[in-house]
Amino acid sequence: MNKQALDFFGLVTEEGKIWDDSDFKDSNEIMPVLLGSSYRNVYHIGDETTINHYQKTLTIRVIGFLKKNSKIYFNSNAEFYLDNYMVLPYRDYEEPAAQGDELFQKASYLAMINGYAATENIPSKVQKLMQRIEAIAQKSSIEYSFIGMNPHYNKYRGLMTVLQEDKMLVEFIFISTSILNLIIISIILLLQQKRRMSSLAIHYINGATKLGLIKMQWLEISSVLLAAYLTNFIILENILKIGDYLTQFYMLLLCMAMSIILCVLPACKLLFNPITDYIHIEDEGGR
Repeated sequence: MNKQALDFFGLVTEEGKIWDDSDFKDSNEIMPVLLGSSYRNVYHIGDETTINHYQKTLTIRVIGFLKKNSKIYFNSNAEFYLDNYMVLPYRDYEEPAAQGDELFQKASYLAMINGYAATENIPSKVQKLMQRIEAIAQKSSIEYSFIGMNPHYNKYRGLMTVLQEDKMLVEFIFISTSILNLIIISIILLLQQKRRMSSLAIHYINGATKLGLIKMQWLEISSVLLAAYLTNFIILENILKIGDYLTQFYMLLLCMAMSIILCVLPACKLLFNPITDYIHIEDEGGR
């Protein structure tokens, strides 16, 4: 186990001490080990013995006993308990002095790289982890795969990496396109509201108030702009993975402002012009 795994799983001892940074360096011939709580009646702190580790005899010293029911993720088991196990540190070795040392280091490093890459279950951090692994794989010319991930990801992971590296450019283009689409939608809504004046006039004759008609117009316009905003939010946040909450907040404010602005002209017409002027607009427009 390396230092990152020790910290990630939050392992602590109920007797003795935990590893420090020096224990992961090959500066001492005696390897410090941690034992599960079941060994407390067998060994004591400071006891030394020898083990056969990857065909090499090592001297180990007990420096601590892990807290009872200490567990880690291992071999697809989310609750792998360490009570009956001896835990060794993965160490950074110096240049091998003999062929036997070289074979031992190869076996040790092979076991080390067959570990797990873990991160918090947050989309941005997962994406960052994927980028780092991709960069390491390209530099080292190695192949890898993400277990349990959508099989189509491997085909497009290069594209996703480019999108992340050019995040500002992609985000600018997408937001600019979104604003242009909002302007087009606004023009269409204005023209639609002009043709709907006759229907609003009929509602007014049937007992609706002018304020009620203005509220109806605002709700219709707001629902269309809100749908456009939600589409933008889903694409940036869940598909391209390049959205940030500040940008989304500004887009929401823009949609709200535009919904109010688009209601100003029709509202002024309803408030300050005779309502009967709009009864035959639809008929005249269709001629």
